[in-house]
Amino acid sequence: MYRVFLSRYLLLLTLLPAAFNAYAVNNQELTKAAVKVYYSALENHDIAKLGSYYAQDITYEDIATGEVIKGRDQALEYVKSFLESSPGLKVKATQVVFDADSASVEWVMSAGSGKDAWSVRGASVINHKNGLMTRVSDYWNN
Repeated sequence: MYRVFLSRYLLLLTLLPAAFNAYAVNNQELTKAAVKVYYSALENHDIAKLGSYYAQDITYEDIATGEVIKGRDQALEYVKSFLESSPGLKVKATQVVFDADSASVEWVMSAGSGKDAWSVRGASVINHKNGLMTRVSDYWNN
């Protein structure tokens, strides 16, 4: 049921007009380009870069696992642990929809090779304020 809701929600987001900003984080503003850089850092397991996008009081929610993490250090530890749990894990953003205080990102997560290879599609809803992510909610099938 939530897949239908999520797909309709993401479709709706893509149809709504949004003001896209082509510049990186600047003047305390998070931009579409910065969100793409964040996902590139995630794909490259660059924990320090990821941390530069998190507000001190971020809430990071992994809907599939039921985890709700509060605070930058705790969120970074959770993401680091998750990335290390599957060697070669990649998360590739395929679409970013962005507005003044939120963003939605469709992505594909994959790992493994040969018969052990796997991939799953997912989406994240991001709230941001003053150039930093204040909430990240990841939706995917585990």
